[in-house]
Amino acid sequence: MFQLLRYFSIASLISMIVAAILLGVLHRVFEADHLTKFGESHNIALTRTFANVIWPTFRDFSQQTASLNTAELKQHPDSVKLDRVVHDAMRDTTTVKVKIIDLNGRIIYSSDGEEIGADYNADPGFISALQGLVVSESEHLDSLNAIDGKLTDRDVLSSYVALRAGDNEPIEGVLEIYTDVTEALADDLHQQYMVTVSVVGVLIALYGILFFIVRHADRVIVQQRIEQHNAEMRLLKAKTHDALTDLPNRMLLLDRLRQLLVATERHGSMLAVAYIDLDNFKNVNSAMGHEAGDEVLKIISKRLVTCLREGDTIARIAGDDFVVSLPDIRSSMNLFQIAKKMLSAI
Repeated sequence: MFQLLRYFSIASLISMIVAAILLGVLHRVFEADHLTKFGESHNIALTRTFANVIWPTFRDFSQQTASLNTAELKQHPDSVKLDRVVHDAMRDTTTVKVKIIDLNGRIIYSSDGEEIGADYNADPGFISALQGLVVSESEHLDSLNAIDGKLTDRDVLSSYVALRAGDNEPIEGVLEIYTDVTEALADDLHQQYMVTVSVVGVLIALYGILFFIVRHADRVIVQQRIEQHNAEMRLLKAKTHDALTDLPNRMLLLDRLRQLLVATERHGSMLAVAYIDLDNFKNVNSAMGHEAGDEVLKIISKRLVTCLREGDTIARIAGDDFVVSLPDIRSSMNLFQIAKKMLSAI
């Protein structure tokens, strides 16, 4: 029998867990993408501000760096001045690090002075930025030499943005900006936790509602199945039993006789069939009515049943006619004793 409630409980529980995991993962992906795009737009706007406000003053300096070695580059007055301007402009903001890379792939300025002079020619972000693309990636840094000092255990978003005088102007360099997204990421994780808890709560509430509905439906189905079974049994009994006396009818008697004949022939035993007719029974119906006659038939049926052995069958085949099958009769005397007992009961 199909157990609706059991399968619903298992299937819905698995579905809830899968749904909660998928929603959590999708929310995480969407939030990470949103955070990346938001950081990119912030860094692009910052790059434009840098290009419009700071870069014009130091454009000539950037064109002279090719002839300077790393030590000269770090000590150049314009490099020191640029460092001071960047620190003043970016202090107390979410921007924690700035690099300027010339078209040859050399870092000509970094808020972390140790990186000045490094070669970025093979860096994928630098290569993409030279093509006019904006590339961003987030990473967790254990330590970082930031504009405001050394930072530890921070999540940052770095963006490579082409540095140019205007939107349609040629690229003059690449600006790499590091933005601190630790707090934003923490807020995102908190929001993700709240969304996950809310979704799980809603799913549990929905599960509870559906559980009660399915449980009620399961009880209705079980009750209907019981009623159907009982109805089938009643129909089967009505087909094989007499409605008045509840004894087997002619059809069931014939079926049992066929089985008894086969068994009797197989085992070499004897089978007797007794026919009982109630004399003058019509007088009861005529004098006292059919209800009284029905009561007489019921009483006689019950009395005859008490006279029979286990395995014997008594059937009512007509109004006051009964037939009794008596298998395994040992002798005529045995048959006579059973018949005498039935007559005595009548």
